[in-house]
Amino acid sequence: AFTLKTFARLINDLGFDNVCIQDPHSDVTPALLNNCELESVKSKLSTVSNYVIGRPDTQGAHPVWVFPDAGAMRRYKPILCESRESGYHPVVTFAEKVRDYYTQKITSYKVYDADLVKGKAVIIVDDIIAHGWTMKFLVEELVRYEPTSITIYATHLENSFRTGVLYNMIKDKKIDVTIFTTNSIKRDWKEDFIKVI
Repeated sequence: AFTLKTFARLINDLGFDNVCIQDPHSDVTPALLNNCELESVKSKLSTVSNYVIGRPDTQGAHPVWVFPDAGAMRRYKPILCESRESGYHPVVTFAEKVRDYYTQKITSYKVYDADLVKGKAVIIVDDIIAHGWTMKFLVEELVRYEPTSITIYATHLENSFRTGVLYNMIKDKKIDVTIFTTNSIKRDWKEDFIKVI
């Protein structure tokens, strides 16, 4: 089995002086790697926030940050709150996946304090998007509350995203979403709704 432990051993055996990780999916990852350094996403979240605040439909108002689950909120909320000394108090909420009891497939999302997003710009923050299936449910739920815009930040955007339902909905202009990601996965995509930072 190709487990995290096996992957970490392969990297460690290469003897790197430094291994830099952008936004590991698991807290165990940095513990398993030698000479590991974590790259903070703080500057990237700031870039996304500045983009959203600068949109004409936002009129300079701060966004509402939405986390797709409690784990994402635990990971990213402290980073956003580091700016409190400057007087900025982020408005945050999180969502919960709703699953079919028998199949365990995700059928929808429940957004807590969903009224916070009405008439506001929204930024969804997560570490990775694979196919975009679960994110599609979250975006559809948020649209019901009429935000002025929806922007997604995902540190890692897998190539499989291009074959997924969310990609097609955005490409076909069924929903208006901008996605920010990093260059952690090399690609030559030219879509104007995907911005690499």
